[in-house]
Amino acid sequence: MRKTTAKEKVARGLAFLDTRFPGWIEHIDLRTFNMASGCNCVLAQCSPYILGALATDLSSATERRSYLGVEQAFLHKGIHREFADRYEGSTFFIDFGFNVVGDVYVAEQEYKELNAEWQTVILERLAA
Repeated sequence: MRKTTAKEKVARGLAFLDTRFPGWIEHIDLRTFNMASGCNCVLAQCSPYILGALATDLSSATERRSYLGVEQAFLHKGIHREFADRYEGSTFFIDFGFNVVGDVYVAEQEYKELNAEWQTVILERLAA
């Protein structure tokens, strides 16, 4: 079975964000962007915007400004189910380039590949 590339995963994530949360890219700060950081990855940086669009109120400021806050909101609203069925044997957050299997130390290379691909597509968008 062929392994899905970071480019394919990010393309899915990009299409998802563009469809569900137009304007998300305006909330990205590439100076602090880091896909291995739950506070600086693409979902974390967009979290106040995404959570506002979902009308989700999370109790702590940390949850509102993190990957986990967005993940909880997606799970609560069932958003992941709209897409996860299409990718047998996998999960939404991994298939859409928002996360990897394992922690940052185990999956360091995968995080590097996701980080590079997200930065590439974001820079291309900002330059357009």
